[in-house]
Amino acid sequence: MIVQPTPGVLGLFFTLKGSIVRRIATRCLMIAILASLIVLIESRHPEYFLHVSATPFTLLGLSLSIFMNFRNNAWRRQKL
Repeated sequence: MIVQPTPGVLGLFFTLKGSIVRRIATRCLMIAILASLIVLIESRHPEYFLHVSATPFTLLGLSLSIFMNFRNNAWRRQKL
């Protein structure tokens, strides 16, 4: 039996073979650039963001968490 050595945390983080990092790297980069632009605009022109409420973001996060919980429960039922 061939026993492979267990990779450490950095080894797992930088493993590209069999990983989806290549597929999602451009999307993550675009989101980071968009977030950086929004922070830059907010720091230079805070008057644009005075009327932004946290309520829509709270409701979106709540609905996403409920939806992901339903998906997780459905996956568990399939595995049992």
